Amino acid sequence: MLKLTEHHLSNLVQGSTMPATANAYSTTPLKSGDSETRLLELLPGLETSLIFGKLRRHNLDVDKHTNAPYDALSYMWGTTNGAKTIHLNQDDFKVTSNLAAALHALRLRDQPRVIWIDAICINHRNVQERSDQVQLMRKIYQNAATVYVWLDIEVDTNSPALRKLHTLDDHCIDDDLGTDASFWEPLKPIFKNPYWMRVWIQQKVSNAANLVIQCRNVVLPIFNMYHFLRLVSDLTES
Repeated sequence: MLKLTEHHLSNLVQGSTMPATANAYSTTPLKSGDSETRLLELLPGLETSLIFGKLRRHNLDVDKHTNAPYDALSYMWGTTNGAKTIHLNQDDFKVTSNLAAALHALRLRDQPRVIWIDAICINHRNVQERSDQVQLMRKIYQNAATVYVWLDIEVDTNSPALRKLHTLDDHCIDDDLGTDASFWEPLKPIFKNPYWMRVWIQQKVSNAANLVIQCRNVVLPIFNMYHFLRLVSDLTES
């Protein structure tokens, strides 16, 4: 069960919050105490072109019954050094370089992608709103069609370990994981990434209906959460 608190979010954003303009949220005010959040409509474009997006309101209790799917992003904020500018509701909006890289990787070429991203969809200058949104995070991740984990790394696409990871489905058994840590060495950038070091991160992704790890050069769907998180735990300790 996911237990996100204001303390968790404070740790997440400490030293990382970008200065947001009031205009970014002026057209999408949220009702306190309601199950409302914002979603980012990430507009299509080539991978290296400027990022454009629009915010919209979304009711987690009502809209899930009206065929309004969205994805959610989980990632490490990174530092404010080298902050990038995106265009949000026709205004300039600063994001960390790590988030900017994720947006470029996740953006589709031919159609918008609707996605929830904490740094963009929450007005962190509004203390009441931030507190309300923390209480909704479990529901936000549970209701998402797919949760994308962004790791700003490259992995060996020719590795047998990567092919093996693609086969870990609900029918595999513990023996399928193998016992030789050296076999998984090519995927060390994934398994030993600092992203996994926070226990509440694993709690967050374990609630996902579908989980995809998005790297710079690899998109990796995770079909068996139990075995994947076991690998993360075992190889982190090795």
